[in-house]
Amino acid sequence: MVDLYKLTKKVKERYNGHVTIMIGNIANPNSYENCINYGVDYVRVGIGGGGGCTTSVKTGIHCSIPWIIEECLKIRKFYHNKPHTKIVADGGINSVDKIVKSLALGADYVMIGELFARTDDACGKAWYDNNQKKRFYYGQSSLMGQLDRFGYEKSYCEGVEKIITVDYSLDRLIHSIEASLKSAMSYCDCKSLDRFIGNKNFIREQSIIEYNNYYK
Repeated sequence: MVDLYKLTKKVKERYNGHVTIMIGNIANPNSYENCINYGVDYVRVGIGGGGGCTTSVKTGIHCSIPWIIEECLKIRKFYHNKPHTKIVADGGINSVDKIVKSLALGADYVMIGELFARTDDACGKAWYDNNQKKRFYYGQSSLMGQLDRFGYEKSYCEGVEKIITVDYSLDRLIHSIEASLKSAMSYCDCKSLDRFIGNKNFIREQSIIEYNNYYK
């Protein structure tokens, strides 16, 4: 990671800051602090929670999205005089409520995979099986992901490959996300997204069991 931070700094200096850099994923709050100090613009937080990821069961490395968001926000408070690195919640966001919760906890953005993969508009070859449209879905570190990205199989895979159904259009998904987010904002008396992001009142009012099982 040290080399990655140094490379980020060099790239920023070479292009006089006129370049946007996203790195990740991270599971250590200290890594977020380094991202701030080295000028990273966006960082993806969370490891092992994605539907196409097997990192947790293969390596024992795992990071809870709610925990890492809150820890990163604690660090951000100490660097209020610096441009803060945007937090991108990444892993296991397979339903609209998890988008809402991630933003309420303080994530600036969310990374979404399978929800988009189930749309008619997603990339990847689809076919019909018993009148049901289907397509392959796989993690970036799976065998199919490696072949797709690099053209060859690497020595180790940390992703799954599965067949999913194509259930809705992209427009329908976007409408659902937008409508749900607006409704949640109204419950929290937030008239703007800026006021809603980091508004934990919505989360804290829910049961502690649901909070702890956020991505299960």
